[in-house]
Amino acid sequence: MHQLVEAPPLQLVAAIRADNPELTVRHPPGLVKLQAAGQIVINRETVERQLGRDWETGEFQLAIVSYAGNFSQWDDDRIIVKWEH
Repeated sequence: MHQLVEAPPLQLVAAIRADNPELTVRHPPGLVKLQAAGQIVINRETVERQLGRDWETGEFQLAIVSYAGNFSQWDDDRIIVKWEH
C-alpha cells in the first residue's frame, strides 16, 4: 500500500528558517530535510506571519514525516526540538 505524504508548506519552512539562521535545508526526493546544530525552534508567531493566518502548534504534526531528537518544549507558542551530539 502506498501513502501520500505532503511536504511541509514552503511558508512553514521559511518561518522555521527565520527563527533558526543556522538551519540547513535539503530537498531529497519527496521531502524537505531541516538540520541545525543543537536545536530547532518553531515559534507560532513567526509561522502565523508567514502563513498569514492563525496556526496552532499541533498542526506541525501534519507537516512532519519523521524527526530525530526530543521535543524539549511543545506548547501553544513554541516547539523546540533538541538533540545531544
